[in-house]
Amino acid sequence: MKGESILLKTILVPVDGSTTSFKALKYAVNLCKDCGSKLVVSTVVFPYIFSDASNLRNSEMAVLVSPQIPPKIKDAAGDLVEDCGKERVLAIAKKKLAKEKELEIEYRCIISEDPAKSIVEQAAALKADTIVMGNRGMGQFAEILLGSVGNKVISFAKCPVVIVK
Repeated sequence: MKGESILLKTILVPVDGSTTSFKALKYAVNLCKDCGSKLVVSTVVFPYIFSDASNLRNSEMAVLVSPQIPPKIKDAAGDLVEDCGKERVLAIAKKKLAKEKELEIEYRCIISEDPAKSIVEQAAALKADTIVMGNRGMGQFAEILLGSVGNKVISFAKCPVVIVK
């Protein structure tokens, strides 16, 4: 491998609003600059929102979740995709990347109940050469119940995964 360069055409960076996800974004930007890669910034949102427990009027499970407006587009991986230009996490990412005019950047908002599966499927659909993600996200409670998103991505992704602390 001496003298061979690694060609990274597409780098997928899932962000969830956590500090480590934005550190991963910064790392990926530098990697893209070094390799001339396309950067795909993605966030995965649940297809429902949890109501604030303090505002619940009754204890029926039906009031714990409320459906979001379903998007109208599916991507190659079959994930529901919508234009999330106003979505908070992607809006922050866009603001952080505003000065990166020389980079090719795509933003994606995926609606899914399984972030790890969606990240792996996105990477496959995009033919991503690597995934760069933070080591701990915003979902510590979900991590207790479901296991680490990062661990699942590492286990099932077909491409290399870089974990940023």
